[in-house]
Amino acid sequence: MKRVLVLTTGGTIGGHARSPEQDPLGAEMIAECAKRAGEHAVDKWGYGIDIVSNDVANIDSSNVTPAIWMKLIDSIVASYDDFDGFVITHGTNTMGYTAAALAFAISNSLKPIVLTGAQVPLGIPGSDGTSNLENAIRIASYPARRRAIGGVVTVFGSNVIAGVRTQKSTDFEIDALVSFAGQPIGRIGRLLAIDDGALALHQSCLYHPNGAATAAQLSVKAGFDMEGILSLTEMPGMTSRQLERYTESDGLRAVILRSFGSGDASSGLRTWFDTLKRQEVPVVVTTQAPHGRASLRVNQPGIELIRDELAIPAEDMSIEALTVKLGWLLAQGHSYGALALLMNKNLRGEISESYEAPW
Repeated sequence: MKRVLVLTTGGTIGGHARSPEQDPLGAEMIAECAKRAGEHAVDKWGYGIDIVSNDVANIDSSNVTPAIWMKLIDSIVASYDDFDGFVITHGTNTMGYTAAALAFAISNSLKPIVLTGAQVPLGIPGSDGTSNLENAIRIASYPARRRAIGGVVTVFGSNVIAGVRTQKSTDFEIDALVSFAGQPIGRIGRLLAIDDGALALHQSCLYHPNGAATAAQLSVKAGFDMEGILSLTEMPGMTSRQLERYTESDGLRAVILRSFGSGDASSGLRTWFDTLKRQEVPVVVTTQAPHGRASLRVNQPGIELIRDELAIPAEDMSIEALTVKLGWLLAQGHSYGALALLMNKNLRGEISESYEAPW
């Protein structure tokens, strides 16, 4: 018998899109999904699935905060020895942020931590919530002998995606979540088709230093300083003087700048970059291009930022992964230089290729 803990947070799958006062995802619906997944497991793998559910929150995911992340982390760690896998039902708006937060905080779980949700609430005709929840339970209880998927992943529509690569791409289609700048770990439908390369990359990050089969072996570093981060989008004509109005706060610890092309911030922002360097406020530069890579190594504006140690390139990290990673590293108290090194280091599969750190 496999045991799976379902942690509910609200979101569309729980009906929150219809009414904020509605009860969390009902135990009856979880039981029905578990029954179908269990019947499949007995027939396919020779064991049943025991489901336990706990309500962590009942909110729209736009209202999710690091406090919710901490509750989820605490619940998983406290229950780690009692369950074989974990499923988190979550709204799609910030699922990528929560998945990244769990992946950075819990680095070596060999047990699957699976996030899922829905575009259409459970109980409404056409809801994708039932199939998503059933598939999440399938992944959370997948047998180890069949290349078990440990660590944090999302299961949504037909995709199984690494937590640090999860991004919402549409507000309408059923396959709302995609794997940002990389292949999904697998495709799930009647069968599960695993991409061996993507799975190997995901699994390689779970064994540093060792994968955890028990709670005592877990490596957990929780905490996120999101209040110290200012996230900005560059536009043509933006000036240093304009940005300095927003970055004079005593509480500012880091800045994310969504710039042009491969991270080519305008030369009109040079004075602003110089000021933040003197103040030892790191600036992570990403791109506004939906499928771009902020390497800062293609055009002169980006090259100058690297040459003068003014910015950290986001490379191919998603905005969700880089934002959470930055807040997570800030909470650990890393120095200005150490943070630059770690932001450019691939810790959980969030960067597909690492270059020498710029500072």
